[in-house]
Amino acid sequence: MTRPGTPTRQRRSTKSKSKRDVTLANEQPRQNPTIERALIIHPEPLEWILSGKKVWEIRSKPTKIRGPITLQEKGSKKIMGTCALVDCLGPLTVDEFITHADKMNYARAELEDEREELEEDMEYGVYAWVLADVKALPKPIRFQNPSGAVTWVQLPQRVMDKLSPA
Repeated sequence: MTRPGTPTRQRRSTKSKSKRDVTLANEQPRQNPTIERALIIHPEPLEWILSGKKVWEIRSKPTKIRGPITLQEKGSKKIMGTCALVDCLGPLTVDEFITHADKMNYARAELEDEREELEEDMEYGVYAWVLADVKALPKPIRFQNPSGAVTWVQLPQRVMDKLSPA
C-alpha cells in the first residue's frame, strides 16, 4: 500500500505492439480473396454439394485449409463451382456421423442399419470438412489437373483470373 502523497509507479506493459501488429489491425479484410485451390470430388457427392443437399465433405484426413476454394469434378477436367471451406470437424465418432447424416445427404435410418460396417470403415478416423457459400458456376471452367492429384490441385493463374470478378 502506498502512503498518500507518494508518487505511484505505473507498471509498464510487457506486451508491446510491433509494427506488424499495427499493420494487421489496420488492414481491411479482402473483399474478393483469390481462389487458389480446387478440391477434387466424385461426381455424385459434388452434385449433392452444388444442389445444397450436402454441406459436409467426408475425408479420412483433417485439413487446416480454410477460405474460398473451387470444386472440381473427379475425372471430368471441369471446375463446377466455388465454396468456402469453413471448418474441419473430427475425428467423428460413429454416433456423431449418424446424428449428422442429413449434412451428408444420407438417411439416418440407413446409416443405423449399417452401424457395424461404419465402425470398421471409421476405425482410422473420419473428418467432416464443412462447406459454406456454395455456388455452381454458370459455365464450368475446363482445367487439366496435374497427374497424380488426389485431393487438392493448385490452380494456374489463367484459371484464377477466370474466377476473379471483373
